[in-house]
Amino acid sequence: MKHRHPKIKFQPQWNGPIEGYTVNTLRRYYPRLMAAYEFEDLLQEARIKFLVCLKAYRGKVDNPAWFMALYKCSLVNHLNTLVMRN
Repeated sequence: MKHRHPKIKFQPQWNGPIEGYTVNTLRRYYPRLMAAYEFEDLLQEARIKFLVCLKAYRGKVDNPAWFMALYKCSLVNHLNTLVMRN
């Protein structure tokens, strides 16, 4: 008998807490990046990072807090990389 995994119903949404966290985080990093990037460009970078996390963890993460933690780490690492490049 095969073990069947239950379907994961959690589907992360950009609008709401994830977008709010992103805007607040970008406001903290923007002074270090404003010479090279517009705020809207950084927001688009963050949205792309969200979509990458969504694709990578779709069906694997069933807890909103876990997904948020993964997204936070991914975003902060990306922003730190951009800061180091500029």
